[in-house]
Amino acid sequence: MRERSLSDARVIALVRQHFVPVWVNVTEQPVPDLPALASVRREWEQMQHDPVTLWFFRTFQQRTFVLSPDGKRALHPKGWKSSDEPDQFVAMLHSALRSWQRMAKHSHPSRHALPVAFRK
Repeated sequence: MRERSLSDARVIALVRQHFVPVWVNVTEQPVPDLPALASVRREWEQMQHDPVTLWFFRTFQQRTFVLSPDGKRALHPKGWKSSDEPDQFVAMLHSALRSWQRMAKHSHPSRHALPVAFRK
């Protein structure tokens, strides 16, 4: 992902302009305890009891999420599966940004959306 999507000039421009990027290394710490990531965190916690699955998750699993600043809502499209294809990643970011803009119309938050990438 870092070599493709996250290195794409369009992705870099969108993230710089509209998002606060956060990289979480789940080999060093658990999935953050945020409402929007509750199902991912439960999945991660269940894997702690299965060494093979945990190894696979920590070694190969890579996910990207876009969250509201308070961590309560996922803004990426429902069913989004991380992709290292730049066009798909750009489309996901635009979709998340539109979701955030719709949310922001109803409230007046002070921060932008927060993309979170998980990788070992």
